[in-house]
Amino acid sequence: MGRRTVSLVAKIAAIAGVALSFWRGAAWGASPAVEGELLWKAQRFERAMQERHVRDGGLVSGAVRIPFKSEPEEADENGAYLTGAYLAALSFRFAATGEPAAQEQALGCFRCLQKLVALTGQSGLLARWYKKAARPSPSERVGWLAGDWHQSGEHRWLGNVSADQYCGALFGLAVYHQLAAPPEVRPQVESLVGDMVGRILDAGMVITDLDGKPTDWSDMSPRTLQEPMYALMGLGFLRIGAQVSRQERFAREYDRLLNECGYAARAIPVNREASDWNFSDDVMAWEMLYHLLLLEQRPEQRAKLETAAGAAWALVKGQKRALLDIVRSITARDKALGEAAIHQLFLMPAEKTEAERQRRSDPPADLNLRPASWFEWTDDPYLSIVGTEYAGVDYLLAYWMARHHGLVGGGQEPR
Repeated sequence: MGRRTVSLVAKIAAIAGVALSFWRGAAWGASPAVEGELLWKAQRFERAMQERHVRDGGLVSGAVRIPFKSEPEEADENGAYLTGAYLAALSFRFAATGEPAAQEQALGCFRCLQKLVALTGQSGLLARWYKKAARPSPSERVGWLAGDWHQSGEHRWLGNVSADQYCGALFGLAVYHQLAAPPEVRPQVESLVGDMVGRILDAGMVITDLDGKPTDWSDMSPRTLQEPMYALMGLGFLRIGAQVSRQERFAREYDRLLNECGYAARAIPVNREASDWNFSDDVMAWEMLYHLLLLEQRPEQRAKLETAAGAAWALVKGQKRALLDIVRSITARDKALGEAAIHQLFLMPAEKTEAERQRRSDPPADLNLRPASWFEWTDDPYLSIVGTEYAGVDYLLAYWMARHHGLVGGGQEPR
């Protein structure tokens, strides 16, 4: 561990009041060979990210079509969320390794988040996605967001942003500010976070669109809370805003919602059915709990958050969702859970492709783009798949978070 990494982590620990001995203790459990395999997989996903899933130096597309094309794919309505998650992954990577490339790539993601706000023309209003285009395309007329495209100069951007997109963006910006933002960039991060959280607070804890009306999924206000998990988002956004921008008004509203409005108790539903539950809500809940539990050290307030975390954990325990397990192992100091989560990352495939049909390919496709077979060498080499490759942000975020917090080491040199 380099001196720069130690100083960064010590700085965060001092801010959060957390003992450094736990957060950067010796790696748990995994052998050097397993650790090397995990790193090799991270590097493989990273190559795919940079080659096919990153637009404009940092905007993340969650899926690309196979066969791969040189031109950008269609819009990703979750682009802001994924860009924030990737920003966090790169920031954890930089903190764990000190690699200049990770910091440079993280800066690219930050610039794209800035652009997602700047293109809307309103302070703190986040777009879901943007693309360089002088006029609408036929694809913009398809889907539930068909009426939410806007023109800004030479760009088209997608609006009707949700709390989910703010969650991913603010989660990543907070990690970036703490771990990887260069000194000259930190004030820009503070300004962007202040604008984003300030817009929500100024509207009464609601995300408003260009017309000043609430977007479809946006209400975190005490009187008309749209869904229980939005209470946790409201707390997380305000706590991140207070930490990063140092605006006292965010801290005051955070305390009010936590202590007077019972937001921690309101955050997690008592019962739910898997058939009608959006499992992405769990991910966003634990992204917010990551920051809330690391930053909140006042005993009375932390106890409320820990109660909410316990209820949230009861809903996902045993589901083998490595990112959630890693956050829980860090915040609850559960060594066994951390080891189990690393094992699940080890089992996660090194590619995320979904085949829809087959096609003829001349010249023959690379082996990773051919249909699965009982014995590859007996099959037609001119067959390849048509389908989708998904971004590896999920693996990269879980893996580099685990590396940064000492759940797993770098191991042997990857093959």
